[in-house]
Amino acid sequence: MNAAPKTLGSRCKVDTRIIRADGSIEQFEAVAEVETQLKIALLRASGVIPLILQKTLAANSPTT
Repeated sequence: MNAAPKTLGSRCKVDTRIIRADGSIEQFEAVAEVETQLKIALLRASGVIPLILQKTLAANSPTT
């Protein structure tokens, strides 16, 4: 799975690709049903656990 595009926002258009079990690929444009900044952050982080880990590491990193 690719990371969310940098331009991801509320109801933005996203390129979508389906790779089927037989190896065929279907591509189309879809509208993202993303309404909040939290959901955008979750998509960019690839899920809840990676987002929590990123925030925890950032909070615990030493400042210079």
